[in-house]
Amino acid sequence: MRGLLLTAALLSLAALPAKAELRTGDRAPEFTARAALAGSQTGFNLAEALAKGPVVLYFFPEALTGNCLLENYEFSYALGDFQRLGATVAGMSHDSIEVLQLASLLECSDKLPLLADPGLAVIRAYDAENAARPGYALSAAFIIAPGGEIVYSHVNADSDPVRHVEGVVRALEAWAAGNKI
Repeated sequence: MRGLLLTAALLSLAALPAKAELRTGDRAPEFTARAALAGSQTGFNLAEALAKGPVVLYFFPEALTGNCLLENYEFSYALGDFQRLGATVAGMSHDSIEVLQLASLLECSDKLPLLADPGLAVIRAYDAENAARPGYALSAAFIIAPGGEIVYSHVNADSDPVRHVEGVVRALEAWAAGNKI
């Protein structure tokens, strides 16, 4: 009986996630990534972006497809709202830099960078990989304060891209109001 209880206890520990989901108040994992902006390749460094103000980092499953196309468009369409609040916005997926170059033209109207994470290192660091579809990100968004603290986290965001983006704008407005941006 004791052996059975020990086995059950070990199995329950194995079922626990390897790390906890990032939450408000956690430190954002730092990263540098290849980026596509207006069809050209560039780079993105989180620390450099945070030196300018808050960063909205959103993840999407796959460029040039369904809701992801709409989500990228909605983030680029709302860019004026984000900029008014002092924020840099960047989207990330597992796609190659070449795919994201095309998506930056078609989906983002040349307005915001799309970051390539084909090895999933950043997606996993932000706990944004889709367990039901390994290798792809969930629809997720984080607002990161200039000091590197996550002040908003929504992983597995609503499948409605318009409501997702509106929610991120409202969260940034609420945070900015309390921080006098």
